[in-house]
Amino acid sequence: MSGKQIFIFIVLLIVFFPAAFIYLAVVIGKKGKNDQPSTRGTGSQVQATYKQCPHCGANCLNDAKFCTACGKGLVAQCPFCEAPLDDPDEKYCMKCGAAINFDGYLPKVYDGSYRTYEYECGMYLVEGGLEKIKGNAGKDIWFKKDPQNTYDNKAVAITLFGEKVGYVYRGKTQDMINDYIDRGWTVMGYISKYSVALKKVKYEIAFYKPLAELESRRFRLVGVKKKVDDYEKRSDNLASCSVGNTLTVEYDAYSDKYIVYDNLHSEVGELPQTATAYIGRNEDKCICILDELNDDYDGNITASVKIYLM
Repeated sequence: MSGKQIFIFIVLLIVFFPAAFIYLAVVIGKKGKNDQPSTRGTGSQVQATYKQCPHCGANCLNDAKFCTACGKGLVAQCPFCEAPLDDPDEKYCMKCGAAINFDGYLPKVYDGSYRTYEYECGMYLVEGGLEKIKGNAGKDIWFKKDPQNTYDNKAVAITLFGEKVGYVYRGKTQDMINDYIDRGWTVMGYISKYSVALKKVKYEIAFYKPLAELESRRFRLVGVKKKVDDYEKRSDNLASCSVGNTLTVEYDAYSDKYIVYDNLHSEVGELPQTATAYIGRNEDKCICILDELNDDYDGNITASVKIYLM
């Protein structure tokens, strides 16, 4: 190679090599970037993947229609016209005017009986029944056998404020009501939803059996003199209770004891270890009734409770 050829080669190398190097670096960089998983929008997508159940608070997949924890619908909508609701707790539907979110009173324990079943049903309306129901969502209803019914001698009438507003549809619920009434057991309910436009009514119903049928044991309340805080004493809370009151028991893992609360969720005492062993970890199947209360009004108060296991 002559000197001239060597000179031309060096010039070409100086001119074109940096450009070639830059081009090669850009190509390799793009390839490496494309090989990596895209993170664009990842944060928002992960957050949007789950949504909270408006009924129980459980996390559910964003495209799920029903909660896997409680089984209730995740999309808040009117149960009558299916219009979407801005707030799942809205009392009335803005589209059809239906009353949709009203709670009544179906206690766990009622007049010496405990609640065994509770669910919602549709009502067969009698003439004029809907007019009597309007404005009374959440109000108590009662069930009465109607053996003189022309179409069904097992018919069960539904009354509101003592007036007939409808009937229970034929089927299992009607059979259960007849059976409970024949046994002298309690059946009660309340108006849960209604639509004037669609002429439909739904009600919540509960069935009660006597507490005497359950296994039970009596225990003395302990720790009633303990202070809840600087201003509250268990003994003061207990003194405001009455024999026959239904109390709540909740397990405290820190002390390995069951704490007993009144209907305002104020502490009134503890259950002894024998009661803890008797209940196990089944507080959800436990009914606690204040069975005895002795107060000398001089700061000395004692009490006993009866624990029923469902």
